Amino acid sequence: ARWVLGLALARQKKFEEGVVELERAKAEGYSWDNPADIGNLSFVYSSMNLTDRLLQLYQLVVERHPENTGYRTTLARVHGVMAKTAGRNAN
Repeated sequence: ARWVLGLALARQKKFEEGVVELERAKAEGYSWDNPADIGNLSFVYSSMNLTDRLLQLYQLVVERHPENTGYRTTLARVHGVMAKTAGRNAN
């Protein structure tokens, strides 16, 4: 129920509240390890510019599904975004 609530809040652009519910659902044992849920969680984290959480998500997903080139590509993109952000912040 928390997962669905979190997604509903995110779709209403109440991202902070949505993340709280999504992470509570994960902590309570919701099994989100499927393409649809990974995509939904990725959307929410991206919408909030939570690149650190996005990185953690895709590191875990790639560890669990190393054969999935799409997940590995997304992980590389997240690393690229973080590197660009770090470069801008260093200047």
